Amino acid sequence: MINYFVTTRIKESNNLYFIKRQGILISDVLLILFLFFMAFISSCKTANTNNFAYEKDNNDFPKGVYTLNWRSLYIKFDEKGEGERIFKSYLHLNMKSSWSKVSDKITFMQVSIADGLFREFKDWTPIICSINTDGTNFKKLTNGYFGDFNPTWVRNSEEIIFSRLDQATNHWGIYLTSPTSCPGHEILISDSLFNEVSVTALNDGRILIESDKGDKGGFFLLEIDRDSLQNVTGNVGKYQKLIIEIPENMEHLRLVRPSISPDNTKVGFELAEDPWIMDNTILYLADLDLNKYTPRITGFFPIVALEKNYSTIYAKWTNDGNSIIYVSNQTGKYQFYKYDIFSGKTKRISSNDNLDYTYFSAQNTPN
Repeated sequence: MINYFVTTRIKESNNLYFIKRQGILISDVLLILFLFFMAFISSCKTANTNNFAYEKDNNDFPKGVYTLNWRSLYIKFDEKGEGERIFKSYLHLNMKSSWSKVSDKITFMQVSIADGLFREFKDWTPIICSINTDGTNFKKLTNGYFGDFNPTWVRNSEEIIFSRLDQATNHWGIYLTSPTSCPGHEILISDSLFNEVSVTALNDGRILIESDKGDKGGFFLLEIDRDSLQNVTGNVGKYQKLIIEIPENMEHLRLVRPSISPDNTKVGFELAEDPWIMDNTILYLADLDLNKYTPRITGFFPIVALEKNYSTIYAKWTNDGNSIIYVSNQTGKYQFYKYDIFSGKTKRISSNDNLDYTYFSAQNTPN
């Protein structure tokens, strides 16, 4: 049920090729006029165009945190170029970073090299960590006894949510902790009767979760139960079903790793039959309607080519909500690509062809 990392690529060209002939016929003139007309129409496209050709622009790399070559956390504050390293561990993979909305703190999960090399994902026992954006105050928040995955921030507080797999019982639960907590002090906030994983959060403090609650399970908005002093009680909170209007020709697929825009009106995600196998998932953009009674996700629109033989994964929003950063391995290495939701254009923003760039999180924009 939990969702993970892998890879993909982009490719497409709208170039027109002309065959040179001897002489010009009226049909040739008509054909050329038709082609110019079609080119003009194509140039008039605005938002949500399916133009998957891309350019390379390393100066368009937004402020944020990311992992380089799986072990080093890099952070970027400047407008141009890439970031500077703030943390590295030779014995661990440092993954899934997320930048707090209310402070200059980062959370991420740390996986031992032994787990990464020799064990299946579900057997991993990552540790949830936090660190300041200047590289100080690194702290381990869990003890590494369980499969603690995918940390991110509650958007209106300095609290961290993550998903825990108890390998002894094969049960998933959602836990809450903070950078001031110690290992063993994390609090269960999901319903222990069901398998539930956290995905991301809303600006009002609710979290988007996936649960097998109900007849078919699905996605829910969960309001954390707190007392009058806003302390987390550990009781089961309020659930609201999120309706996913997947087009009929995609019924066999499921949403994987949804990422909600900063203004809570859109969502980026992958569609996959199995969230653990993502060799050729497609990234989509959709509308998020937080209607009080029937919140729903509608209007699926692909932002990468549908036909490809590489991975495109981990849609994450820029701080202004105008673009999605995602990871693709179309060059043979994991690289960052930036999709502009208004122009429909894509740029590759990472520069080094020989390095792996993964797990981007924009400044003060939790995943």
